[in-house]
Amino acid sequence: MLETSQGASRFVDLFCGAGSVSWFAAANCNLPVLSVDLQQYATTLATAVTGRDSATDTAQLEKEWLAVAEDAAIKNPQWKAAVALVGRQGTQAGVADARRLCEENGGGLVWRAYGGYYFSPRQAIMFDALIESLPVDEPERTLCLAATITSAVECVASPGHTAQPFRPTANGIRFIDRCWSENPIERSRRALSSLGSRHAKKVGAGLVGDANDVIASLMEQDVVFIDPPYSAEQYSRFYHVLETIARGKTVEVSGAGRYPDAGTRPRSGFSLKSR
Repeated sequence: MLETSQGASRFVDLFCGAGSVSWFAAANCNLPVLSVDLQQYATTLATAVTGRDSATDTAQLEKEWLAVAEDAAIKNPQWKAAVALVGRQGTQAGVADARRLCEENGGGLVWRAYGGYYFSPRQAIMFDALIESLPVDEPERTLCLAATITSAVECVASPGHTAQPFRPTANGIRFIDRCWSENPIERSRRALSSLGSRHAKKVGAGLVGDANDVIASLMEQDVVFIDPPYSAEQYSRFYHVLETIARGKTVEVSGAGRYPDAGTRPRSGFSLKSR
């Protein structure tokens, strides 16, 4: 990659995914990086690093974002009821009560869509507070949103992705308890520190869009990294929780996986055998 990039004017990551290639290119190639993906969570993770050419001192963001979010969570009307369930989240009855609490009381987008399933009520309140307290200005907003997404990956009660939550069976309940015991704000703090210390040599950008549409705008001087989907499964089915957090908009969900309507999820032609 480094040898190929010599003499180029830009590095283009056409299917950036979690952003690892974009991060590497931004840190090691003296080129701006364009990170492209159908899903907003992916470009958010990528540009949290590629969109800055210097490290960020996150101490101030901890005060202006994390501390504010923590205070908002504690003041949430459902906080006491959510905390009261923590001691019972390792039981089937406790999970049932957690789901009932989130279904019967209005709340933020994570609470309404995923509370009692992918996240405990306590976690859902924290995630909603993190989203609602995000900074307005860039690049701080993207950096903090990426930290929130990273925290969600580390807290989510799901086996390796977010296609299905763990079920409260005799075997699954212990995994739910373990995941629900994580603290989203503390996880966000660690992610913020890690992401803030990383940066690009030259400021890049992210683009939510179809790779085939972007190809038309590529230039001869671009170095293009291509790693398209390699199965018939739509990736948006696996990462819809992260995409919901990245978009920050309330969604209607259904089914065991708590999926948003298929028509609202990104759909890649590379995962369609007919195309």
